[in-house]
Amino acid sequence: MSKRTKQEYNTEFREGTVNMVISAEKSTAQVARDLGIKGCTLYAWVDKTKSTNLQSPGKSNEKTSG
Repeated sequence: MSKRTKQEYNTEFREGTVNMVISAEKSTAQVARDLGIKGCTLYAWVDKTKSTNLQSPGKSNEKTSG
């Protein structure tokens, strides 16, 4: 049997993918299928983002120019 390598995704990709799910453009499962990633991986990213936002409600994910 061959050993599988762990796929790593950059922060920008993760944030964009989670934002697609949170903004309800598509379901989590559909986004995962479209991007060729495991559904459980995307569900974990969404859960982590939501729990992080609950712990620090004053923190904004929006970037300001300046």
